[in-house]
Amino acid sequence: MLRLLAAVLALMVVAPPAHAFIFFALAAAANKEDPRPPRPREATRATPKPLPKVAQLAPSGRGVPAWRVRLYPWKADSDVRFSDHLRSLEMRNQPFDATLGQETRTQMFVYKLEGVFQPQTSGRYVFGFDTRCGFGHPCNLIVRIGGQEVLRITKQQNLSQMLTGAVTVTEGNRYPVEIIFGLAHNNFIKWQPQRVALTVALRESDENNFRDFRAGELVPATN
Repeated sequence: MLRLLAAVLALMVVAPPAHAFIFFALAAAANKEDPRPPRPREATRATPKPLPKVAQLAPSGRGVPAWRVRLYPWKADSDVRFSDHLRSLEMRNQPFDATLGQETRTQMFVYKLEGVFQPQTSGRYVFGFDTRCGFGHPCNLIVRIGGQEVLRITKQQNLSQMLTGAVTVTEGNRYPVEIIFGLAHNNFIKWQPQRVALTVALRESDENNFRDFRAGELVPATN
C-alpha cells in the first residue's frame, strides 16, 4: 500500500497538470503560420480630376480664331438636322475632347462647330482634322465648307490621324464652316470621353505644316 501511494505522488510531481497541456497546445497553434493568403486591403479610390470649365474655353482678344459650338443630344448617326441643341458656347480654336460641356461623366453629345472662314489670300487651303477615336469609341466626323461636304467618316475606331479636306477660295469672301463630331456607339457603361478628341488646323497650298488659324481667318458663326 505504501509503495502504491509513493508511485502516485511521484507521477503527480513529474507529470504536468492537464491545463498545462492545453496552454502548450494553444501556444503552438498561435505560432503556426496560416496557410491562407492574406486578405487584400481595399484600394483607396483616387479623386477624379475636375472637368474643364466651359468659361476657360471662351476666346479672349480681338481676332482670336474661334467657333460657335452647339451641343446636341447624342445620336448614333450624329444627324442633328432636326434636333434642337441643348446649349451653345463660344470656344477658341484648340484641341478638345468629349468632356466638353459635361456636367456628369456619363453625358454624351454630338458637337457642331460653326465658324466663318475669311481667307486673307486666294488659293487652295487644306483643313486638317487631327482625330482620335479610341478602342471601343467609334466616331463620326462630317465637314462642310462653303456649303460643300469635304470630309465624312462614320463609325471609325482605333483612329488617331490627321484627316483632311481641301477647298479653293477667293480673298475677301466669307465661307461658312460646319463640323459635326460625335460618338457612333452608346458607351454608357464603359464611356471614356478622353478617348474621343478633335483638333482643327489649316495650311495653304505652299505651306508644308499645319498651323492654327491666323487672327481674323476664323470667326464664330452668328446666324
